[in-house]
Amino acid sequence: MALVALIFWDHLEYLQRTTGSDRERYHDKMFKVVHVVDGDTLDIDLPDGDKDVTPIRLWGVDTPETRHPHKKVMHFGPEASAFTKDTMLHQQVRIMLEPYEQTRDRYG
Repeated sequence: MALVALIFWDHLEYLQRTTGSDRERYHDKMFKVVHVVDGDTLDIDLPDGDKDVTPIRLWGVDTPETRHPHKKVMHFGPEASAFTKDTMLHQQVRIMLEPYEQTRDRYG
């Protein structure tokens, strides 16, 4: 019976992390940065849809491209990525969503 309760609790916790509005799931909550994509995009340790992590784009930050499929690596792009990685990887961050209804950009 205890095993069933643990499995139920784990499943309930998973549902809470993968359902609900973005504001309920993310706003003013702490998460661990598990991967830095580039200078202005990182992944936090919360599943999002069918992904194991949630990609986060930093509000008000636009760094030179390093991973665009149709563009060359831009000047200072690697340095911007390295700065974000050195500063944020494996750190706890507080997610503060924009004060608008739409919380996702055109990339999701």
